[in-house]
Parts: sequence; C-alpha cells; structure tokens
Amino acid sequence: MGLLSSNILLVNNYRDYHTDQEDGKRTSVVILGRKFAIVTYLVNGILATAMLCTSFVGAAFALLFMMLHLKTWRGLKTTEGTALNAYIGLTARNQLLFTIIYLLVAIINSQL
Repeated sequence: MGLLSSNILLVNNYRDYHTDQEDGKRTSVVILGRKFAIVTYLVNGILATAMLCTSFVGAAFALLFMMLHLKTWRGLKTTEGTALNAYIGLTARNQLLFTIIYLLVAIINSQL
C-alpha cells in the first residue's frame, strides 16, 4: 500500500515538474526526471500487485488490478498540465481498490 501511496506523490510532482524546476525545488522528479517518475509509477504498481499473488484467488485479483493500473499508467504518460489532476484522483482510487482487494484476499486465504 505504501508503494501505491508514493505514486500519488509521484503524479503530483510529475504534474508540477516545470514549475518546480523553475522555482528551484528539489523533488525526486526534478532531480531524476519525468521518465524516472513514469517508470517508478509502473514498477510500484507491479511490485504491489506481485504481493497479491500468494494464492490462486490473489493472482486472479492481481490480474484485474494490474489491468486497471496499466490503464492509468498509459493515460498518465500521455497527459500534460492541469489534466494530470485527474490522475492524482485515479491513482488514489487505485490505491483504495488495491487496499480492498488486499483485505479480501487475506480474508479468503485465511478461510481456505
């Protein structure tokens, strides 16, 4: 869940890259670049999803979540400016759904 939380901050810093750079702010995206943010966003989602794969049920839910994560990631890569505000919300939604899925998988696995 922490990996996905950091994605919210990544999107925020990705959106503000140009103004942060002009203002001399030293965010991770300013220091390491926008490509770094996009790749890290993707990797964070993959690593979080991998943690669901502790059972067949978890793997099925992981596949569903990964499709949602990839859809958000693809949109993020092609969006600029204030339109990125929507991706902060979509990333937060993804984190909430992941948390619910994670809890469901834990409950189901404990019953098996």
